[in-house]
Amino acid sequence: MRAIGLILPPVYLVVALILFYIKSGAWWGKLPLELAGIVNFAAIWLLVGGTNPDYFFLCVALSCLIGLVWVAITILRVFDLLIKRFYRQYGLIIGAVSILWWGVAIVI
Repeated sequence: MRAIGLILPPVYLVVALILFYIKSGAWWGKLPLELAGIVNFAAIWLLVGGTNPDYFFLCVALSCLIGLVWVAITILRVFDLLIKRFYRQYGLIIGAVSILWWGVAIVI
């Protein structure tokens, strides 16, 4: 399982970038990049879930906190809280941050 946790995120990221490049005009072209956080959370669970589940739940709690901060930033910028726009931005932010957390989970 540890091998899957190590290999899954980089392979998924490469496939997501290829799909983004090929289908960037389609509405679903960005979807794999927005769902990268879910894959990274699954890999974090595979890496540290049995030995240190507190780290996984810390990552989940921090992603909730990031979501709340991002809602506040979106509202303060006088944008309407459009669900599609928020989901796209939040998905990319969580994808980027969860890659960092995945790297830390490898070290743990």
